[in-house]
Formats: sequence, C-alpha cells, structure tokens
Amino acid sequence: MDGKTCGLTGNLSRHLKSHMDKIDPSIEKQAKFMKKFLTQDTDERIVNIQKFFIKKIINNNYFISNFLQPFSNEIFREKLAIWITVDDQPFTITECQEFKELFKICNEKAELPSADTVRRDVLKLYDKYRIDVKHMLQVSHF
Repeated sequence: MDGKTCGLTGNLSRHLKSHMDKIDPSIEKQAKFMKKFLTQDTDERIVNIQKFFIKKIINNNYFISNFLQPFSNEIFREKLAIWITVDDQPFTITECQEFKELFKICNEKAELPSADTVRRDVLKLYDKYRIDVKHMLQVSHF
C-alpha cells in the first residue's frame, strides 16, 4: 500500500489534507500538527515523536527518575519489601530459583535478599510507617 490509492490511513490522510478548511477552530492547532505529521516520512516521524515526548517529559518536570538513577540495591530492597507487602507475597519468593533468574535478566547487579532479610526489611518499613502515621495523627486537628 502506497498511501495514495487504498488503505484506511491513506484515505484518512488524503481526507484531512483536502478538508483543512472545514476543521473546527478549537482543534485547528492539532489539525495543523497532524497535517505536518502525515506529510513526513517514517524516519522523520519517529524522530519527531521522540522529540515530542522528551519535550513533554522535561516541560512537565516528569523525569522518569527510576530510569535516570544508577541502580541501587538499597532502593531495590525497599521496593521489593513494599511489593511483597502490598501484593501479599511470601517472604520466601526471593529464594525461588526462577524468581532469581528473572531478576538477573533484568539487572545483573540485583542482589536478591534471603527470606529472613526480606522479613527484616518489611518490619523496618512497618516501623517507619507506624511512626509516620503516629506523627500525622498527633499534628492533625480532628
């Protein structure tokens, strides 16, 4: 399909290009963007999509900090303890060979703790949250 004679996106592209005068003024900016987008070649589209999302991320201060930070086993252990607690997983899941292999595929630096260490991490989190909740209740005005 060459986008000129058949195919849904080709028809849509031709339709949008030929009826720019009938577009609602409230969406005119989006229509101009689409017209420009539809007339670009594929490689240029991909680059512009990447630039668009990078700009959105930066402008909204929405940095994907987990991907920009170097890996940390301390943060990993904390997030693992939270997941195990929230998802009601057994502490022994970290000792399952398949689970270990899964994490090694994702990050070679990940050190899976033992079930006893996970239990201690969960208890530390509990103590931290308990103190935080206690403080919130003390300063709140009910």
